[in-house]
Amino acid sequence: MNKLKLYGKRNVIYKAIMYLFRLCPIDEKKIVVSNFRGKGFYDNPKYIVEKLHEMDESYKLFWLVSDDVDDLPSYIRGIRIHSIKSLFHLSTAAIWIDDCRKPLYATKRKKQYYIQTWHAGISNKLGEAYAIDSLSDEYVLAAQKDSEMANLFLSNSEWLSKSYIDSFWYKGEILKKGLPREDVLFENPSKYYKQVCHFYKSSDNTRFLLYAPTFRKNNDISAYDINYDRLLDTLNKSTGEQWKIIVRLHPNVASQKDVIDYNDQILNGSEYPDINHLILASSIVISDYSSCIFDAMLAKKQVLIYANDMHSYDRNLAFKWDELPFLISKNNDELNQNVCSFDVSVYRTKVKNFCEKCGFYESGHAAEEVAKHILYIKEQ
Repeated sequence: MNKLKLYGKRNVIYKAIMYLFRLCPIDEKKIVVSNFRGKGFYDNPKYIVEKLHEMDESYKLFWLVSDDVDDLPSYIRGIRIHSIKSLFHLSTAAIWIDDCRKPLYATKRKKQYYIQTWHAGISNKLGEAYAIDSLSDEYVLAAQKDSEMANLFLSNSEWLSKSYIDSFWYKGEILKKGLPREDVLFENPSKYYKQVCHFYKSSDNTRFLLYAPTFRKNNDISAYDINYDRLLDTLNKSTGEQWKIIVRLHPNVASQKDVIDYNDQILNGSEYPDINHLILASSIVISDYSSCIFDAMLAKKQVLIYANDMHSYDRNLAFKWDELPFLISKNNDELNQNVCSFDVSVYRTKVKNFCEKCGFYESGHAAEEVAKHILYIKEQ
């Protein structure tokens, strides 16, 4: 692997600029935050900075964004990601917080502290070290460098802590207090149900099914081939209630909006800012290899797997299919049958056994624990 070639011209130039900015002192009250490479204000970083600001308003918070973001709180300043200004703030911030890998040009100073929250908890996909063949050489190099720079990873379970060591090239400290974005899963869902009903202009007796698959290589969209009209008919007839299906595209393919024929019954879940609110508002969650199945499980939702490519999916899986507590469907016929035959009692027993096996340590207070950790390290 030719590292110099992989860095590319932009990374080399940006790295040099960051080194020049090292002539400026570190601002001990500055924190630079990024989520999903500048996609917006959500996931673990959002909940951390909200709680930190609640506990200590003296911090200067900067959020790296790729597009105009209109939902940033007034106490957070948006900075265009990959801009010269962002390089300055990265070079002079006391703390970095991110849930994806930093670009190759990002180089941390010795006295800076980097919290890598990651964007998934327990997942049915093995980590990066087991997926090298499906990742670019540049990404692998960036991931290895990112893990080397990180001072802290966050974990919600013994399973995830072990995965960081085995699959993410990480050997540093792990805060075993849960994941901040999962705190909301332990709250009363009624508030979020009402918010989602209002957002989608739905009556307060509507029941929701959320479908949110992960991405595929080359942005393949065949995972969205569900017969939604048939599934709606099955739900309405089997329960005697009125259902709507929320389809949330993975961020990697979110621009391909025309893949789904949205209408009053098939709703665009990518328009809603927080997937966990959609999980809480839904009675049923369907996904595939995504970690959101485990989030929905923690929220005590009925979870089913739809994987029409389970025999050809190109990522190594962390669990055998029969180790998971979920009914699995490979086609539309099986999906509709599993929706009709779902046994809640059997499901709850399987979930209980699975959680014990994975060693969860979620408490619903992870954001507070991370904020306390930040305040603690700044006192040292």
